[in-house]
Amino acid sequence: VRYVLEGSVRKTGDTVRITTQLADAVSGRHLFSERYDRDFRDILTVQDEITMKVLAAVQVVLTKGEVAQLSEKEPKNLQAYLSVLKSQKYNQQFNRESVALARRHAEEAIAQDPEYSGAYRALAAVMINSTFVGAAQASDPETRRQALMLAERAVALDPTSSSYFILSLVHVFFSQDPEKARAAAERSIALSPNSAAAYQCMGASLMLAERYHEAIPYFEKSLRLSPIPVTAGVMSMLGNSLRFTGRYVEAIAVYRRMLTIYPNNIFGHAMLACTYATVGRHAEARAEAAE
Repeated sequence: VRYVLEGSVRKTGDTVRITTQLADAVSGRHLFSERYDRDFRDILTVQDEITMKVLAAVQVVLTKGEVAQLSEKEPKNLQAYLSVLKSQKYNQQFNRESVALARRHAEEAIAQDPEYSGAYRALAAVMINSTFVGAAQASDPETRRQALMLAERAVALDPTSSSYFILSLVHVFFSQDPEKARAAAERSIALSPNSAAAYQCMGASLMLAERYHEAIPYFEKSLRLSPIPVTAGVMSMLGNSLRFTGRYVEAIAVYRRMLTIYPNNIFGHAMLACTYATVGRHAEARAEAAE
């Protein structure tokens, strides 16, 4: 890591204070330190200001198109943006009640700003998790149609790496079409070569094709780019790929690491129980199953 950006956000009533500090990790020298006291409604503008300040400090030169792309990605409606953040928070908790709340907030975001790509991505992500917690069936034609419509709408509104990422996962979990999933994943990586999520969906597309050996390096690269991932999905997929290729000891290590970050993830405990049972560690398998 060459540069480290750190800071804090404190909200009081309708005002927000953001502090930022950029340091050169090689020399230890501070490149800048800033404080922003603003009306909370201006939070998106402040994000843009900080982004441009950092880019200038590390001397990143953008083309006009890239500058335009930065601003185009930002939501125009603050309430829709906040609703998406709430949706993502609840969706990550991975139980039926939280996923229902996540869905409500994602639907609110779409109602608040029908042109906001992030809202459609959020709802598509909720539909994926809904199948895992038993709130929906991936095989249901209407559920599949809705999920694909949401992902395609996200791409149409904002053809970024994040949009192609969610489209790839929809093809994995609903269409179950490895070629379409891989094509969307390739586009996601091309648009953002340092995106952990993009490599995760490439690995998922290879898993769907039962090419587990090939999937493992993509999951490992995703975790190298984001060692504490936003969701447990990438760690779950890596553990499964290792298990399916007979690398049980490594799979156990991944599941255990996953549960240190997400201790209440039901699939982490379930898959760890399966793997312990496979290698004959029955007492530990029973403990995980009970948990």
